[in-house]
Amino acid sequence: MQQKSDLEVKAFFETLSNTASIKAKKQLLAEKRDDRNVKKFLDYLLNPFFVTGISEKKIGRPVMKEPTISFSSFHDLMPYIRENHTGTDEVLANVQTFLVGVDDIALRLFYIGIITKSIRIGCDVKTVNEGLGFDLIPQWEVQQAWDKHANFLQAQARAQKEIRGLIKQYDELLHKRWDLATDEQKARIEQIKANTDRLRKDSFEDEEDGVVNDTEEKETGTDIEDHHSEVSGDI
Repeated sequence: MQQKSDLEVKAFFETLSNTASIKAKKQLLAEKRDDRNVKKFLDYLLNPFFVTGISEKKIGRPVMKEPTISFSSFHDLMPYIRENHTGTDEVLANVQTFLVGVDDIALRLFYIGIITKSIRIGCDVKTVNEGLGFDLIPQWEVQQAWDKHANFLQAQARAQKEIRGLIKQYDELLHKRWDLATDEQKARIEQIKANTDRLRKDSFEDEEDGVVNDTEEKETGTDIEDHHSEVSGDI
């Protein structure tokens, strides 16, 4: 019964992978919002804060260790790998022994893809969360250097705008009684204006010098694309 449910998840992942439109992917995900099994496999596959310690290359490597634990289903194996994500020979022996007992080759390969996190479903964590309508999977908060620079320039521009507004107000008030203004007050307002103009000019030059050529950089992260696993079903 559990294996049948897992095969349904496998079929759903294949449908996601073969769906080109992001909007259509989100609609498919929305339909699975209450499917606990789908959500369980999505989190296991895409959660960036969880590693299994078992790669595609390692999972088929022969080990001399005898298995120490048996599992009645893949769902018993999943928490074991979460807790023992070292990829040691003992863990590998236990995992391989379970996989050998899975008669359905397609299902076995699906389990291997989940363990090695190599299955590609055609969408990233952000798309999955937006499709489900809530944050099932945590995301890396990565801010690129160019993004930080842009935020700095925006904050600086806002600050300078506020300063210029205050200067204008002060200047207007001062000119209403210009005859009573002291030379020191007049000189001070002119100095503030000059400093603000200089900062504005420096910011413009920094913005030109700080342009990042991002054509040579490729965004990585957890974006998913079609992928053909080279792992054999013969474990």
